[in-house]
Amino acid sequence: MQAVALTGAIAAGVGVILFFAANWDAITRPARVVLLLAALLGSYAAGQLVLERRPLVGHALIVLGTIVFGAGIVLVAQMFHVQARDRSRSRCGAPASRRSHGRYARGRSRR
Repeated sequence: MQAVALTGAIAAGVGVILFFAANWDAITRPARVVLLLAALLGSYAAGQLVLERRPLVGHALIVLGTIVFGAGIVLVAQMFHVQARDRSRSRCGAPASRRSHGRYARGRSRR
C-alpha cells in the first residue's frame, strides 16, 4: 500500500511540473511564484492535517511537497537567470528531501 501512495505522490508531482512547463510562458512572474508557494504550502499543510488519520496519504502529500519544493527551486532560478552548479542545487533541496524521507520512514516503522 505504501508503494501505491508513493507512486501517486510522484505522479502528482510530475503532473504539477508538467502543468507549469506547459503554461510557463503564459503565466506572469508574480503569479508563478504565488502558484508555486500555494502548491508547496498546500501539499505540506494537507499532509500534516491528514497525517494522523491516514498516515500513508499524509506522507505521500509531504513527499509531493518535497517534489514541488525541488521543482520550485529550479523554476525560480530559471525565472531570474540564476547560475548555479549542480552541487549547490542539490544542497538546497537535500534538507527538505531528508526531512520528508525521515518522516516517511518513521511512519513506516510505526506499523
